[in-house]
Amino acid sequence: MRNLRIYVGVIALGVFFFSFTELKKNRIKWNAGKTVNWNDYEGIPDYADNFRDAVTASALNYNVRCHTDGNLTVSVSAEFLKDQSWVKERARTDYHLGHERLHFDITELFARKMRKTFEGQQFRCEDEAVVHQLATQLLAEWREAQVQYDKETLYSLDKHDQKLWHQKVANDMIEHDHYASE
Repeated sequence: MRNLRIYVGVIALGVFFFSFTELKKNRIKWNAGKTVNWNDYEGIPDYADNFRDAVTASALNYNVRCHTDGNLTVSVSAEFLKDQSWVKERARTDYHLGHERLHFDITELFARKMRKTFEGQQFRCEDEAVVHQLATQLLAEWREAQVQYDKETLYSLDKHDQKLWHQKVANDMIEHDHYASE
């Protein structure tokens, strides 16, 4: 019976590590040296959606950790979700890829803004609610920026506003370069 428990425990541990490994393979952390490309869009296109030809799914994550000394640290990441991002064949152009990449860059920009908000502040474990409140506000601003980007560029159709957004995000990224993902 003891051997059975160990065997079941090893299987459960193996499933956990397999799931964790699969999760990591499905995500790409933002990196200035490596941009996403169409091959990273592994999701199934929604052909019933006649309006959108591509979707970039990204996540702005923050993790709060309470240490034994009573201090609280916050880590932040911007990730691209491969299995939820998709593209229809007719949109596989460099221009459309530029539009979609900017969605991921906006996620990184807000990761930088979140790091800036938390850097230099001394949080204690009992301040966790304050951290969540600050993060929730930034997450709402990030979601609004994503919507505003598509609205103002007409989902990339307005080439003039698309160029303006590229410039704006590039400038904001430079302004927040100190807080870039590692």
